[in-house]
Amino acid sequence: LSNSKPTDEILDEILIMNRKEWYETATRQLVNQATSQKKSAKKAQKEEKQEAQFRSSELSTSSDKTGVSFKGSLFQANYYSTKFQRRGQLLYAVLSDLRKKCPSFNLFPQNDKNSSPTTIKIASIGGGPGTDAAGLLWIQKDFHPNQRFQVVLYDYETSWKRYAK
Repeated sequence: LSNSKPTDEILDEILIMNRKEWYETATRQLVNQATSQKKSAKKAQKEEKQEAQFRSSELSTSSDKTGVSFKGSLFQANYYSTKFQRRGQLLYAVLSDLRKKCPSFNLFPQNDKNSSPTTIKIASIGGGPGTDAAGLLWIQKDFHPNQRFQVVLYDYETSWKRYAK
């Protein structure tokens, strides 16, 4: 989401949206942010777009084991438009399913209703552009509304930093 709004305003907006609407809005904003980076010549942009699509197709294949570069605004725009919602929803689905199938497993401890909200600290390794954080945001909203999640993203690709806050 845009860095121009305070976190509390963003959370208020989230409360009135459903997950699908939120992901669509967030994806549009992230794609717009990625594509608003420097504009290159039309021919170079076409080549960059083709190269970005190729690298994107290499994700989730054997090529991903050797590493795919996440650099470049066109690749990042393509990543957001094709993978952001799907990967965030995947984490949400896995954690939701875990809660249902293993109710005794206390994934995120509940705080006493009379106590102040607990902050749950989460490290997202390879968290990239925040897909895990987006999924966790909805886990927090749907299942742990009286707790705060503090998510720290760790990723080799430093260029994702401009999208996450």
